[in-house]
Amino acid sequence: MNIELNLRKDGFKVIFKTALLILMEFKSKFLQMKFDAILKFLRDIGKEELFTNKIYLEILESKIPVSENVEGYKFVKNFGKSMKNLTLTKDLLKLLDEDFEITETLLPKLAN
Repeated sequence: MNIELNLRKDGFKVIFKTALLILMEFKSKFLQMKFDAILKFLRDIGKEELFTNKIYLEILESKIPVSENVEGYKFVKNFGKSMKNLTLTKDLLKLLDEDFEITETLLPKLAN
């Protein structure tokens, strides 16, 4: 497998881990929402100022006090650590590899 394909494969796993972390972080909120509301929340999560790093950087620069308890601040602050600590089973990694193989190599071949 070439280097570019390997990098895309690793990116595929990072996206999956990020999705898992978001689901874990907002689990209690999701359990109180209807399915459509969850989809809207997930669609709009990247639009929130915190996730664009504006508010997070202002908190780090002490322009906004942490005591304001901005929703998601802890999640963004601990994201890197959480990613490192989130382990995936070998079986799940194997399934992700198989899914990647299908979407990146087999489907394009079938489309031609």
